[in-house]
Amino acid sequence: MLAGAGSGKTRVIVHKIARLLEAGYAPAQIAAITFTNKAAAEMRARARALVGGRAASRLAVSTFHALGGGSCARTANDSAWPRTSASSTATTSSAC
Repeated sequence: MLAGAGSGKTRVIVHKIARLLEAGYAPAQIAAITFTNKAAAEMRARARALVGGRAASRLAVSTFHALGGGSCARTANDSAWPRTSASSTATTSSAC
């Protein structure tokens, strides 16, 4: 959704979340992504006020960066890639 400041974007999204929950979607199936931490916090607070704290706590309401960072962290934790420490990466070959 793209619209100017004060046009009701957050209200529309939060009410859409409420309708999705009423339609039977699980909170974990719903994501609301925004650009700033301030907007994400506002959206999270409004969702909590409208749908209740229990459902709102399981919604994915975040910024693009937080969602991507969390996804990368979960992928890294689930992968079989060996972990390296900062000291071991500092001793890599100078041929690179």
